[in-house]
Amino acid sequence: MPLLDRGNEEFSDSVQRNNWHHKSGRLSRLLTALVDLQDNPGDRAKLHYLHKRMWRWWQKNPDETIKRGARWNDLLKEVRATANAGGVHLVVPGDTDGDTAARAFVMGVRPQLDAFKVFACGDAFMNTTIRDGVPDYQTGFASCINPPKREEVRARSLGLQGTSRGAASPFDSKIDEERQWKSTQFRMIENRVRGDQAGICVTFAKAAGHVLTATRDEGPRVEIVSYDNHVYVLVNRTGDLAGGWRIPNGWINDPAILIVDPWAASMGYECIYEGYRTYPYKGMVDNLLLVARWGPGED
Repeated sequence: MPLLDRGNEEFSDSVQRNNWHHKSGRLSRLLTALVDLQDNPGDRAKLHYLHKRMWRWWQKNPDETIKRGARWNDLLKEVRATANAGGVHLVVPGDTDGDTAARAFVMGVRPQLDAFKVFACGDAFMNTTIRDGVPDYQTGFASCINPPKREEVRARSLGLQGTSRGAASPFDSKIDEERQWKSTQFRMIENRVRGDQAGICVTFAKAAGHVLTATRDEGPRVEIVSYDNHVYVLVNRTGDLAGGWRIPNGWINDPAILIVDPWAASMGYECIYEGYRTYPYKGMVDNLLLVARWGPGED
């Protein structure tokens, strides 16, 4: 009976020892991924995830794999055969440099992301003092506009007056309780943002999330995150969450993380940032709330 058949517990039985022996978290996640694929045999993402979990266990827990991995090669053969039959390309973690791979993942869709630079920002002048038609750029969201780009951003903003372009709905801002990735919703938001050539941070971020993931079967972790009144995207963050769906603040010390912020692009800055160092909104990085996650979970 194939190990990937629904209900087959032969691999699970092969890695079990006495009940009092500790089982690593990586092995537990591998077994969960196996059952998940057995229950959803045609799911390409689950196949990728099981393959990754197998290699993470093999690479990171060598002593445990020596003692419990007697059927590892058998399972790997089945996973590879399933991938070949379905035209799925599997990547062994560590075969390419992770930082380079994450950068390539983002830069592969850079033209689509950079297109947001010429879109209007629907809330660029929220809470901004305007006297005689002249904005005070030290107040409200206008203080977030790149100074050399103020006139461009202002002109695009004025073009929204009297229209509903760029406006968000409660549907756009809704957060799934389990932080699941809502591909259909994000695709609809991206289509509207591109049609309007305008948006606000939450619609821009979800549109970017769809751009980054729509044509990919696997890649680095992609997270839409929220800071109080701003939303953007982190790519390639590793590690777990803090309590309450919060991102641990130490993420800013990891230069391998990429920030994708189309709202910043619409405000005259870049859309893509390689690490925190060049990100213009340094006051919007602490106590981030996870909105949605795509890709790998825990390491």
